[in-house]
Amino acid sequence: MTTPLVANTIRKFFINTVALATLAAGTLLVAPPADARRISCLAKYQGCQNRCLSSGGLASSGWYACVNRTCNPQYDYCARFQ
Repeated sequence: MTTPLVANTIRKFFINTVALATLAAGTLLVAPPADARRISCLAKYQGCQNRCLSSGGLASSGWYACVNRTCNPQYDYCARFQ
């Protein structure tokens, strides 16, 4: 059997924990979402090219094909909607 002092301490701890959790949840629900930084289409294209070049393939079968297959369509799509 717990003594009244221990039970009272546990009850206060539980109430404080619930109050803190409620305040934290309320703060997270009210906070607006952070805006993502927009990256220009050219910066995305250059990054894609760098990733293709670092893949280490030959021009005929590696990075050039990667640029044509991946980077060019991504750039066209990005430029269309920006």
